[in-house]
Amino acid sequence: MSEHFIGALASRQPKVNGRCSLRRLAVLLMSALAVGATACTPNGGSEAASGAEACKGKVSVVAHTGPGGGADLLSRQIISLLEKENLIDRGSWTVENREGGDGAVAMGYMREQAGRGDVIEFVSVVNLTNEMVTPGVDIGTLDLTPLVSLYDDRMAAAVKSGGPYKNFNDFVEDAKRRPGQLVQSGGSTTSFDAMVADVLMRETDAKWQFLSFPGGGDRRTALIRGDAQLYMTEPADMAESVEGGEMTPVLMVGAERSKIFPDTPTTQELGYKSAMPVSTRGLAGPPEMSAEASQCYVDLFTQLSNSQSWQDYITKQDVQANFQTGDAFKQGLEKQRAQYEELFKQTGQLVQG
Repeated sequence: MSEHFIGALASRQPKVNGRCSLRRLAVLLMSALAVGATACTPNGGSEAASGAEACKGKVSVVAHTGPGGGADLLSRQIISLLEKENLIDRGSWTVENREGGDGAVAMGYMREQAGRGDVIEFVSVVNLTNEMVTPGVDIGTLDLTPLVSLYDDRMAAAVKSGGPYKNFNDFVEDAKRRPGQLVQSGGSTTSFDAMVADVLMRETDAKWQFLSFPGGGDRRTALIRGDAQLYMTEPADMAESVEGGEMTPVLMVGAERSKIFPDTPTTQELGYKSAMPVSTRGLAGPPEMSAEASQCYVDLFTQLSNSQSWQDYITKQDVQANFQTGDAFKQGLEKQRAQYEELFKQTGQLVQG
């Protein structure tokens, strides 16, 4: 059975505040496969750059999703911005997809690249939380070399246009009437949208399923064709579908309304009291990356963060700028980890920590 088949099968198992045994088995199998994958890296092994010029040559950017997934798209977008600003040579940075196990395969691979300066990963909340809720996973972002944080995600919820729900409360009331029967399509079961769903379910006493899909296209399709009744993602990711009349945004998570969907109410406006999770996107290198290589990336992304291209990107994506480096980034991750640990205790999902 192939790694990709196992990952796809495991990621599609629905959950209701829990973890399916098949998914746990898949994580263990794929983590083991990742250990032997080092020889597949396009940049070689011990001869890889590790010093002050590490970020200037050929760099492999590991993405924990397949092509079209969130991590894949983010990696390609950032590479494009770096090239646009002439901060790296065109084509020198390439994306290496290592999907599976809610990020466990990619993280296991990163651990095997200890000391290298030419392998990096754009990390998100799933890289930080997977080890906390999945038996057999023992690595998270804090075990890597945190380099820079880029921004904090914002989350919007949408329903199918022309469907039975006119607003988020309509969905919640239906979920109360039919506990466990409605479905939210989303990413991994430790992703930002999954955690927000857990918080909202606890506060409303409503129950619905969370169904994982490996790519954003599958998640959108599930809502549009009626296999799911709710879809959560970043505002920019659903903008095209909203503009095309396929889905309607009904909720913005947090206190601030979306610039893309200014008429959509926030959780604060609707009276939700629970503290919502924070999801920071950032950059990390393998464990034991040298100080010289680390500084190369810090300097590179400091230049990018000061560019007009980056400011335009932040505005277009409707995310919260949060540029921090080194220890400041690490401290932010530690604070978020504590928040997630408390959340997973409340939901009964915590298996470590």
